[in-house]
Amino acid sequence: WDSKMALEAHRLERGLQTPKDKLVVFAGSYHLENYLGLNMRFSRLSSRLHVTLLPEPLPQEALPLGYSDFVMYYEASEQ
Repeated sequence: WDSKMALEAHRLERGLQTPKDKLVVFAGSYHLENYLGLNMRFSRLSSRLHVTLLPEPLPQEALPLGYSDFVMYYEASEQ
């Protein structure tokens, strides 16, 4: 499934008109963590720079090295 998503993201990325155009891909964290899924497969297809942003609930003691480029911490709300 990660390969299919990476191919689709690459197809969309090829349609960008200028270097200032950006493509944002939303995917579940298991498809992105530790550069083993969608992001790794996309990087093999594209020469365009990209970053991975993963949301993580607070509190967080520590994250493994190489988990993602950026981490966005949030407080889970009870509903």
